[in-house]
Amino acid sequence: MDTPQQPMPESARQSFMNTVLNNPGTQNPTTLATMAQNATSGEREEDDKVQAESIASADRSQDKRDIDMDTASALESEVEDLGKPIKDALQDAMDEGFDFLGTYAVSTVYTSAHNPCLAIDGFGIVGLPLSVPEALRLRSVCNRAPFGKGQRTVIDTEVRDTWELDPSSIHFANPHWEPWVLDTVLRSVCTGLGVATNASLPRCELYKLLLYETGSHFHAHQDTEKANGMFATIVIVLPSQFEGGQVHVSHGVQHKVFDTSAVSAFATSTLSWYTDVVHEVKPVTSGYRLALSYNVIHAAPSPVPRLPGLDAPMQALERVLRAWRHADHIGADSGGEPPPEKLAHILHHQYSHANLSFHQLKGSDAALVLGLRDISDRLGFRVALGSLSYKEYGHAEDHGPPRRRYGRGYYDSSDYGEDDDEDDVTMAAVEETECSVQLISGPNGEHLGDKQTLDIEELMADEDYFNNESPDDEEYEGYQGNGAGSLEYFYHRTVLLIWPESKNISVVTSLGGREAAIASLSSVVSATPTSSELGMVDVALSVPSQSAARAVADVALRWHDPDMWRRAVSTCRAGSNIDILEETRLVNAYRAFGFQVVSATLEHVLANSTSTAARLKLIDAIQALNHPTEPIAHAPDSWITAKRAQVLSTLKKPDVNDVLPIVSTAWSLGGLGQLRDVVLPQLIAYYLHPDLWKSLIREIQQIESSDNDSRFDGWVQPVFEAVKPMYEAFNVIFISPQSHCALFSFERSLLLTSSNAACFKFINQIASLVPSQIQFMQWCAHARAALLASLKAPSLSDVAPIVSNVHDLGGLPLLRDVVLLQLKAHNLPYDWWKAMLRELQHAESLGSECRLHGWADLLFPVVKPIFEQVLSETTLNVGRFRLIEEVEKIAPSKALFRDWCTERRQWALESLTAPSYADVPVFVQLQRRQQNFLSDVLLPKLRTAQFTPDLWLPLLEELCLLSTTAEETLPQDWKQLVLDGMSGPLHKFIAAFATNEERFVQLDSLARSVSGQAVLADFVRDQQCAALHDLRRPTSQDMDRLIRALANDSSYGPTSLLPQLTKLGCPLDFWKELIRNVHSRATSFVKLDWTSDGVNTFIGSLVKAAIDQTSITANLKPIPPPAPAYSYLRTYSTSTASPTSTVFTTVKELLTLCIETGNKNLASDVFQKVFAVCRNKLSVEHTLVPLLPEVRSVLKSHHVSPDVSPFDDFFRQAMTAYAVGFLGPKPSNRAISWKGALSPCACADCQKVNTLLSSSNPEVTLRVPEKRRNHVQAELSRFPGFTMTTIRTGSPYGLHIKKSPTFTEIGVWKMRSADGIRLLGTIGDEATLQKMWSVQPGGLEMMRKALLGEPLPPAVGDSIAAASSATSTSAAVSVAAATTALHQRNITGAPGLHHSTSAGGTPAPSMVPQKRKNIVTQVDIDLTLEDD
Repeated sequence: MDTPQQPMPESARQSFMNTVLNNPGTQNPTTLATMAQNATSGEREEDDKVQAESIASADRSQDKRDIDMDTASALESEVEDLGKPIKDALQDAMDEGFDFLGTYAVSTVYTSAHNPCLAIDGFGIVGLPLSVPEALRLRSVCNRAPFGKGQRTVIDTEVRDTWELDPSSIHFANPHWEPWVLDTVLRSVCTGLGVATNASLPRCELYKLLLYETGSHFHAHQDTEKANGMFATIVIVLPSQFEGGQVHVSHGVQHKVFDTSAVSAFATSTLSWYTDVVHEVKPVTSGYRLALSYNVIHAAPSPVPRLPGLDAPMQALERVLRAWRHADHIGADSGGEPPPEKLAHILHHQYSHANLSFHQLKGSDAALVLGLRDISDRLGFRVALGSLSYKEYGHAEDHGPPRRRYGRGYYDSSDYGEDDDEDDVTMAAVEETECSVQLISGPNGEHLGDKQTLDIEELMADEDYFNNESPDDEEYEGYQGNGAGSLEYFYHRTVLLIWPESKNISVVTSLGGREAAIASLSSVVSATPTSSELGMVDVALSVPSQSAARAVADVALRWHDPDMWRRAVSTCRAGSNIDILEETRLVNAYRAFGFQVVSATLEHVLANSTSTAARLKLIDAIQALNHPTEPIAHAPDSWITAKRAQVLSTLKKPDVNDVLPIVSTAWSLGGLGQLRDVVLPQLIAYYLHPDLWKSLIREIQQIESSDNDSRFDGWVQPVFEAVKPMYEAFNVIFISPQSHCALFSFERSLLLTSSNAACFKFINQIASLVPSQIQFMQWCAHARAALLASLKAPSLSDVAPIVSNVHDLGGLPLLRDVVLLQLKAHNLPYDWWKAMLRELQHAESLGSECRLHGWADLLFPVVKPIFEQVLSETTLNVGRFRLIEEVEKIAPSKALFRDWCTERRQWALESLTAPSYADVPVFVQLQRRQQNFLSDVLLPKLRTAQFTPDLWLPLLEELCLLSTTAEETLPQDWKQLVLDGMSGPLHKFIAAFATNEERFVQLDSLARSVSGQAVLADFVRDQQCAALHDLRRPTSQDMDRLIRALANDSSYGPTSLLPQLTKLGCPLDFWKELIRNVHSRATSFVKLDWTSDGVNTFIGSLVKAAIDQTSITANLKPIPPPAPAYSYLRTYSTSTASPTSTVFTTVKELLTLCIETGNKNLASDVFQKVFAVCRNKLSVEHTLVPLLPEVRSVLKSHHVSPDVSPFDDFFRQAMTAYAVGFLGPKPSNRAISWKGALSPCACADCQKVNTLLSSSNPEVTLRVPEKRRNHVQAELSRFPGFTMTTIRTGSPYGLHIKKSPTFTEIGVWKMRSADGIRLLGTIGDEATLQKMWSVQPGGLEMMRKALLGEPLPPAVGDSIAAASSATSTSAAVSVAAATTALHQRNITGAPGLHHSTSAGGTPAPSMVPQKRKNIVTQVDIDLTLEDD
C-alpha cells in the first residue's frame, strides 16, 4: 500500500488556500501543483518525480475543486465536537439505528398444504408421501448433484451426496400449487427474512428437485447467486418419510437447527435463508427426503426499500461526515490527530463478487448504503463496496487426530460419521495477520480495482471482532516432529468503503482503480470536463501506460486542452513510438493545437519509431494539412523535407511494407543518388530476405516506367552489385554447403530448407524482373546449371522444373551424365518415376525441337525393378491391373514398356488374389477380352471363397448387363456355371444369420441383382421358400413377410408356420400381432386360396397355441394403487385397485384374443392356467381376487355378459376359492389374539414391546428413557393399528399403546368377510348373480352364507366339478385341488394378518402410510391393511 501523504504544515496550507481563493487565474492543475510543491517542505527522488508530481497535482487540484464547490463548507468553523475519533464516531453512527428487523433463516410446517401432483418427464406422477419403490424409481431419472469449488463445479460425494433433477423435466399437474407457493410460502418467507413486499413481491423460480437417500448429506456451504438479483433460497420439503437430515444454519455467531423429520410423512415443510447464510444438511439416517429448491429473486431494479425510522441515524451520519470533512480541510480532527484517508465498514451480509453492486444489497445493508450515499453526495464523500480478506496465522493446539477442513466442513481421519461437535484443533496464539481489500463496485456500480493491503486501523470494527467470529476457512498442517502444527484462519467479509472527495485520487489509485478510470475516460462524451472527470484523468496518469496515454489524449482533444495533451505525452512517454498514440491522434493534435504544441512530440516519434513506413506516412499526413483551408500553424516545408531525409538516412530494418515508401522517398529526394549512396548501403548491411530485394527491384521498375525525368536512370548496375554477392552465395552454398560464405548465414539456412522447385522458381522470378539486363540473365543461367548439378532429394513438385531445365540446358546428354545418376542415388518411389516418365513423354511430343529423344531406352532399365517391386507388393487385383494400364498409357509407343505390360498382365491373371468389390470392373474387362475367364479363372476362385454380397451382387448385375449388350463374350451356359459356383457359399452364408430379417434382406438383394434372368431368379425364389420353412424365432419385423406367405399358400400356415412357431416358443406380443393380422385379413385370404372354415380353424389354432405358450405366474405381494389426485392420503380397496402386474395384463390380453377372434370357449384354458397357480392364500388374495374386476372389465368392454360360459364357471370357482380357501370358518368372538404388526427391530426394547403386544391386553405401556421410547414409537408408527400417547407421569415417562380391535383374529376375519361380499357384488347385478349360481346347490344364497362364515356343503365341490366338466375337466380338477389345499391350510392355521413375515419372524413394513394428524404427540392410525 502506498504511504499516506503527510499533511501540509498549517502555515503552508493557509498560504496555499488564500492564494487559491484570491487568485482565480491559478486554476490550472499544473500551476496548483507548483504552488503546492513550493508550500510543502522536502524534496522527492528524481526518478519518482513525474509520478509524484502527477499525484500531488491531482490532490491539490481536488482540494481546489472542493473549495470551489462549497467554499463556505471548506472554511466552516462551527463544527460539532464529536468527542471521540472520527472512526469511532462513524462506526457508532452506522451501527445504531440500522438494525434489521428480520432474521437470516426461517422454517415453517404446513399440515394442510396442497399436493403439487409432481409430474416428471419419462417418469409420470410422483405419489406422495413418497414410498421406497417410488423413490428408487425416481432416483433412476435423477443425476448426481454437483457443488461449487472455487471457480469450478465438481461432483464429490464426500462433500455432497445428493440426487437432483433440472426444472425443465418437472411439471405441476395441480393448478393450485404455484399460486400457493407465491401467495402463502413466498410472503411468509419475506416476512420472516425482513423483506418488504409493499412495493413489489420478489420472484420465486424453481431451481432443482433434490432427493436425499439414506446417507445423503451436504457439508456446510453458502449458496451462490444463480441469477441476477437472487438474494435467498427456499426449500420445500414434500411429504416423504425420513429420519435425520437436520439442516444447520449459521450467520456469524448465530446458529439454528431445523429438524422436520418428525412430521416428514404427512406434512410439507419450508426452509429459507439468505444466500450468504452458511447451512449444512446432516446425513439422512433412514428413508428418503424429497425437496424442491427455489431461487428468490428481487424483481425491482432498486435495492430492497430502506427500513422506516432512520431519521436519527441519518442525522448522526451527517454530523460525523461534516466533522470529517472539516478535519480533512484543516489537516486534523478535534483531538489534533490527522483525519483518516479512508474507512471500511463491515456489512451484515456477505455477497459474491458476481452479485456485489449497490442495487443487489439487502436488508439493513441496503438501508444503510441508500442513506449514506445521499449524504455523501451532498458533503463531498465517495462510497464504494469491496471484498475484505483477513488472515490469521499461528501455531495450533492439537486435541485429536489430524484433520483437514474443506470450505466450512471437516473430514476427520477417524471414523466418519461420529457424533462429535467439538473442534479438535484451535489457535494457540496468533503470530501474524494480513488484511486486504478489493474494490469491487465503484460509485456508479462499475467493477474496478484489484486486491490491495488495508491498514487494520482503517477498519471500523472492534479490536476483538475477528476473535468472536468463526473463520470462513482454515488450513491446518498437522503435528510435525517436535513442533506444533501451523494453523491459518481465513475470514471473508463484504465492506463499505468511504473517503473524502479530496482523497479520491490517492485512495482509488491505492486500491488499484486506475483501469476503471481509463475505462471511464474512454466513454466521455462531454465537451467540457466535470470535476469527477478531471479526477479520473489524475488517477489514469498515476501510473504511465499506453492505454492511459490514449484515453487522456482523447479527452484532451475533446476538451481542447493542450496542457493536458502535453501531460499525457510526457507522463506516458508517448514520444518513444508512433504506436503509443497512433498516427490518427498525432495528426488530430497537429490539427487541433498547431505545429508549435506538437512539434517536440513529432520530433521524438520520428526519431524513435521502428517502422519506416509509419514514419514516412506520418510526415505525409502532416504535409497534407499544409494548405490554406486548415486554420493552424503549419509545419515549414523545410522541416518536412529535412524529416524525410532524416528517416531515409536512418532506416530501421525494413519489411515488405517499407519498400514502396523507401523507393518513393528516394525518388522525391533526388533519385539515383539517394538510392545508391543512402539507401542501398543500409539495405546491404541488413542482409535482407530475397523477397525484399525482389520487391525493391519491382518498385524501381514501376517508378522508372512512369518517370518522365529519369531520376533512376542507371539503377541496374548498383542494384545488381548489391544483390549479386547474395545470389552468388546461394549458388555456391547450393553446390557446396561447406563454402566460405559465412556472411550470409540467414540466406544459407533459407536455401538449405528449400526444394529444387523453389530454387528454380526463385531464379525464374529474378530473370523475369529484369529480362533486358544482361548481368541478371547471365547469373540466372549459371544458377540453373549449378542447381541441376547438385540436386537435393527430389519431390513430385520438382519433376517438371527438372525436365524443363534439362531440356533447355543440354538435353539427353545432360540427363544421362548429370541428372540420372543423382536420381538413381535418391531411391525415388514409383509415383515420382511415373511423373518423370509423363514429363519426358510430354517433352518428346513437342516434335523435332525436342532434345530428349531416346529417353525410353535410357530410363527403362532404371524404372523396371521399381515397377516390378510395386506390382508384387500390390494385393488387390484391381490395383495390379490398374498399375499395368498406367504404365502402358505413359509410353504406348515404346516397345520395351509395351512388352513388359503384356507379360505382367498375364502374370496377374494367373495369380488372382481374393476377389473384392473393387475388382468387378476389372473382371468385366477381362471377360470381354477372354471368354473363358469366367469359367476357368474367376468362378473356380469364388467357389472356394466365402460368399460376399459386396462382390457377388455387383458381379451378377454386370454379368446380366453383359448378357444383354455383349452376349458373345459370355459362355452359353454361364448361368449354370454361376449357380454351381455360388450355391455352396450362399447356403453357408444364409445359414449363419440369427434372424429371419437378415436372411430375407440378403435374399431380396440377390433377387434384385438377377432380375430378368429366369434360371437365376428361380434359384433365388427357391432359397426364399426354404427360408420360410426354416424360420428363426420370428419378430414383428417378419410379420409382413409371413402374412404374404400365408396369403399365397393356404397350406403354409397349418402345416409349416404353426408347427415352427410352437416349437420356437414365441412371446405373447408376437402372437397377438400375428393373430390380429390374420384375423383382419380373413376376407382377403378367402378371396385367394383359403376357405372360410380353414381361416377360422387356423385362427383358433393360433389362439390355442398362444395360450399354451404364455406363462402365468401368481402375485404373492399386493399391487400398490395410485395416489388419489390432490391428496396425500392413500386408500386401498379390493374393489377399486387397478392392478398393473404382468399376470393381470397377460390374462386380459389372452381373454381379449379369445373374444375378438370368436373363440370364447378357449377362455377356459386361460382360467385353467390361473387356477393352477393360485394354490395358496397369498396367491388367492393377490392374484385371483384382483383378477375378478379385471375379467369383468374385459367382458364389459366387449359387451359380453358374465353369465356366458366359460366366464360364469370362472366367477363361481373364484368365489368358492375365496370362501373356502382364503376366508375359512368364522372364529370365536373371543378370539382377540393380536394379529397386527410387530416392530421389526431386534433391539431389546422393541422385543419387549412385541411381547406386550402379543398378549391379550388391549392396551400396554412401555416405560424407558425418552431416547429409547422415541425409537420404539418411531418403529411402530410405520404400521397401522396403534394409538400411541406419552404418559408424562412417573419416572421414566411411559409410551401408552392402544391396539385397534380391527387387528385381532376375529377383526381380521370380519374385514375379509366384508371384502368377500363386496367382491361378489362387483361381478354383476342381482339377476345375473342368481342366474350364474342357479346351477350350484343352494344357489346364490349358499354362496353368501359361506362368505358370512357358514361352511359349504360337500355337494358343492362335486357340483362345481360336474358343471365345469362341460368346458374343461382339467380346469375343474385344478380348481378342486386348489380349493382343497386352501381349505386344509385354513383348518391347520389361523387367519393371518395382512402383512408378510420376514425371515426373522417379524412382519415386514406396510406400504400404507399413516393418516396425517395435526397433533404429533398422539397418532391415531386405523387404515385398512394391504397384505397378509
